[in-house]
Amino acid sequence: MSATRHPFRTTAMATAICVALGGLPMQAAMAADSTAAQQSAQSFNIPAGSLEQALVKFSADSGITVSFTPGMVQGLEVEAVNGTMTPGTVLGRLLTGSGLQAQRLPNGSYSLQKASSNMLDPVTVSEQQGNQLSTSVQEEGYWSSISSASGFRATAVLDTPSSVTSFPEEVIRDQQARSVTDVIKNDPSVIQAESPLWYDRVMVRGFYLSTDAINRDGLSINDQGPIALENKASVEVNKGLSALRYGVTSPGGVLNYAVKRPTDEPLSRVTIFTDDHGSLGAHGDFGGRFGEQEQYGARINIAKKDIQNHLDDYESDTKFFSTFFDWRVSDNLLVELEYEHQDRKNSEPYTLGTFSFQSLADARAFFPQLGPDNSYFIADWAEGNNIQDYYVGRVIYQFADNWKVRLAAQKAELKRNALTLGGSSMDANGNYDALVYFNSAYEERNNDALQVVFEGDMDTFGLGHSLAFGYDEVRRDMIWSDGTTAGLGNFNINGDVPAPDLTTLTDGPSVLRNRTDQKSFFLTDTIAFNDRFEAFGGVRHTQIKTYRRASVGAALKETYDKSATNPTLGLIYKPRYDMTLYTSYSEGIELGGIAPVGTVNEEEMLDPLSSDQVELGFKYEPNSRTLFTAAVFEIDKGLEYINGANRYVQDGRQVHTGVELSLSGNVTDRLKMIAGAAYLDAEVEKTANTALIGKTPQGVPEWQANLYADYDLSPILQGLSVNGGAYYVGSKPIDSLNTWNAASYVRLDAGVRYKQKLSGEKAATYRLNVENLTDKEYLANTSFGYLNFGDPLTVKASVEFDF
Repeated sequence: MSATRHPFRTTAMATAICVALGGLPMQAAMAADSTAAQQSAQSFNIPAGSLEQALVKFSADSGITVSFTPGMVQGLEVEAVNGTMTPGTVLGRLLTGSGLQAQRLPNGSYSLQKASSNMLDPVTVSEQQGNQLSTSVQEEGYWSSISSASGFRATAVLDTPSSVTSFPEEVIRDQQARSVTDVIKNDPSVIQAESPLWYDRVMVRGFYLSTDAINRDGLSINDQGPIALENKASVEVNKGLSALRYGVTSPGGVLNYAVKRPTDEPLSRVTIFTDDHGSLGAHGDFGGRFGEQEQYGARINIAKKDIQNHLDDYESDTKFFSTFFDWRVSDNLLVELEYEHQDRKNSEPYTLGTFSFQSLADARAFFPQLGPDNSYFIADWAEGNNIQDYYVGRVIYQFADNWKVRLAAQKAELKRNALTLGGSSMDANGNYDALVYFNSAYEERNNDALQVVFEGDMDTFGLGHSLAFGYDEVRRDMIWSDGTTAGLGNFNINGDVPAPDLTTLTDGPSVLRNRTDQKSFFLTDTIAFNDRFEAFGGVRHTQIKTYRRASVGAALKETYDKSATNPTLGLIYKPRYDMTLYTSYSEGIELGGIAPVGTVNEEEMLDPLSSDQVELGFKYEPNSRTLFTAAVFEIDKGLEYINGANRYVQDGRQVHTGVELSLSGNVTDRLKMIAGAAYLDAEVEKTANTALIGKTPQGVPEWQANLYADYDLSPILQGLSVNGGAYYVGSKPIDSLNTWNAASYVRLDAGVRYKQKLSGEKAATYRLNVENLTDKEYLANTSFGYLNFGDPLTVKASVEFDF
C-alpha cells in the first residue's frame, strides 16, 4: 500500500461551523415513518378546517411524516375526510385543488411541493407498489431532491451525509449545454481537465476523474469520447471519496449520468438548434405508456448534429439514437431494457501544452501569441470516428413489504480510430516538429458491469435500519494496435500542414492490451435512533486483478492481484425536518499508476493508492424547491511522480482541504438560481522531492464561484424569462513547480427564453443564449500543463416544440 496517511487536522472553520449550527432551533418531525401503514386501509376522522391542521391530524393518525413549510399551506382550507381508506387516498383528497403535490421519499415519508403543469413524470401520491419500484430521475427544476449517486438506495439529498449536486435536464435545456463541460460550470468544486473537443474530463475537489470515476446510472463506463446528453435526465456529481458506492475510483468524486425513463403522460418534443458558427441540429424526445393497464412504457431519443466552432478546420457530424423500455409486470416486479447508440465523425484537434515546447521558457515566450484559434494542432485532413453503444437490463423485485432486490447488467462499448496531427519541440517562435499518428484499426474501450443490490428496512431493539448489501463486478478492457507515428517536417503553428501519404503508414491489428477486473461485496446501514439522530456505516471489500500485454505479439500477463477493504462512517443530526447536519469519515482506493515510457521502471504497475476523507456538512431546505448546502472537507491521498533518478515512484501525500457553499432551486415563484463558491487549499506534502513540497497541483484553482439566475417576466409578457450567469475561476498553476500561473477570470453569460402557448397542450419555447458575453480570452484548463483556452463569444439559438 502507499505511504502513511496524513493525520486529520481539525480546522478552525470546521469547528466554528459545528458550534454555530449546533445552536439552531429544534423542531420535531411531524411523525414517525411507517411503511406498512401506507399499504393498508385505516380509519380516518379529519375535520374540515385549515390544510395545515388537517395534515398534522393525518400524520398523527397514520404515523406517516409529511414535511412542508408553513407558507406553502397558509390560507388553504379542506373539507372533512372521514371513513376507512388507505393513507394515500386520504392525502390525495386533502391536496385536491391545493396546487400542491406529495412527493414520496425513499423512507416512506412525503414532502409537499408546488404542482408544476409542465413537470415530466411527476411523483404523486400512489398506492401502487409498481410505481414505488420506479427508477425515474427528476428532469425538471434546478436541483434534484432525490439522488442515488452517493449510495445504493435512492435517498433525499437533504438526508445524505455527503456532498451531492444534480443538474436536471431543465438546466441542460435552458443553458443549451452540449457537453458535460457546459454543465459543470454550475458547480464551483468542479473544473474542466481536458479539452472538450477530446474528452469530457473534469477535476472534482482538485482531483482528476479518470475512467474509473465515470458512471451511467451507477454503472461504470469509459468516457474516452463525448457523452451524449440527449437522453440524460440529470448529470450528478458525488463529491469526495466514493469507494463504498463505486469501489476503485478517484478520491475527488464520481460523475454519474442519469438516463431518462418513460413518462407517465405522453411526451412529444422536438428541438432544432443552431449557433453563430453555423452548427445545425435536431433532437426528438418521445415518451409515454401503453397497454390495457399502461403497464408498458417507452422513451425514445433521436438526434442529428452538425457542429462547427471557432476553429476554421473543425467540424463534427453526430448521429444519436436511444430507447428505454419498461414493463410493470406486476405490483412488485419491474423490468427495464435500454439501448443507446452514438456515431460521431469529427476533426481531431490536439491541444498544445508546455510539453509541446522545447522548454518552459519557450512556452512562456510564445504564450502571448496564443489564443483560442491557434492553441491546437489541427488540419483539415485530421479526423476520427468515435462509436458508442450501451446495452442495459434491470430487474427490480419487491419480495416483501419492506424489501426489494435490484439486478442490473450493462455492456458498454466504445470504438474509435484517428488520423491525428501532433507536434513537439516547439520553439519561442511557434515552429515545431509535426507528427502524424495513424490508427486505422478501431481501438476499443469496453466495460462490462453486473450489480445485485438488496435493500430493505427493519427494526431491531427499537432502532430503525435502512439496509443495502450486495455484489458487483466490473471488467474494463482496452484494445488497441501499435499504431504508427511519423514525422512530417518542421512547420509553424499558424500555418497549414499538408496531408501525409497514407500509403506509407501501417498500423497492424488491434488486440487486447489492458484488462482490469474488479469484484466487490458491500454492506451499508443507516440506523435511526430517533427522529433527530441517525448513524451511517458501510464497508466494501474489493478484489482487483490487472492484466497487460506489452505489445501486439506479446502474451497477456497478470500484473496485479490484490484486495482492499474500505469503510465509511457518518452521523446525521436533524434539528428540524428541513435541516441536516452531518459528519463523515471515508477511506478509498484507486489503482496505482503505470510507469511511463522512458522511465527506468517503464510499464511497472505500482501498488494501489490509499486515500481518506473527513467531511462536515450542513443542508437546509428554506422551501420544498430550494436547497442550501455547506461543507468543510479534507482529502489525503498518495502522490506519484518521476523522481530525480528517472523512476516513477509513490512518495509523499497530496492533501486537499476545502470549503464549499451552494444554493440551488426555485428561490421564489419567479426566480430560479444556481449559486456557489468554493475555496481549496491543495498541496503536496511529505515527499523526498523537496521542490514539490507546498506546491499546488497543476490546473487547480484556490477559488471558484458561480451564479446563474433565471427570472420569470410573465407579469410583463406571459411566458417570457431572462437569465444570466457569472463564473469566476481563480489563478491556477501551469507547471508543477508553480513558477507560472494562469490568470484568474470572470466569464459572463446571458440569455432569454420565451414559451408560446399554441393550440391545446401544444407549445413552442424559443431560447437565445450568449456565452462569454464580453469575449474574454482565458485559460480554461492547465492540468498536466495544457494550454487550453476557453471558447470565445458564442451565440446559441433553439426552438423547442411540445406536441
